[in-house]
Amino acid sequence: MSFTRIEIHVARRFKAFSLRQKSESKLIKNMRRRYGKNFSVILGDWSDAGKQCAFRSHRRPRGEFRTLFARNGIPCYLLDEYRTSSVCPDCHGRVKKNIRQRLSSRPWQARKGRMEYVHGLVGCPNPECINQDWTPFEIPGRRPLRLRMRVHNRDVLSTKNFLSIVRSVVFGNGRRPDAFSRNR
Repeated sequence: MSFTRIEIHVARRFKAFSLRQKSESKLIKNMRRRYGKNFSVILGDWSDAGKQCAFRSHRRPRGEFRTLFARNGIPCYLLDEYRTSSVCPDCHGRVKKNIRQRLSSRPWQARKGRMEYVHGLVGCPNPECINQDWTPFEIPGRRPLRLRMRVHNRDVLSTKNFLSIVRSVVFGNGRRPDAFSRNR
């Protein structure tokens, strides 16, 4: 008898399938409740090309989401992610990585006093951005960050840049801003 025909495995596969269907329908229902009947979804086109680490849970492939949205009549577009996480959304200048250090998150390294860079935190050193009205990055219970640069979370930065690209294409001149263009 084949391993996949054993009754317990068949039951578990069916349970996983039904729970996935339930989760997908809940996602679509929540999106329609939050954004209304007519909205579009924009996904980044980056691919890890099968470089998934061993023993790690993988994320859902983008194709499955596109199929899910198409099945439910929601337009879905792919957007080239080129430079979206390395350009400031306000001045379109390059941002700096590794701007903040903290005590290591690994307890045995922290006991030795080892430091690590805060991943996902970037800063724009452009004076135009520094002089804008903004609040400095602060962590409750710690000293405030004393950098002469505007600090961004890398994920929020990418999302803001996605939005500026979409606005430029849809409402602007019909093309990407030069800061996010490959032939700049």
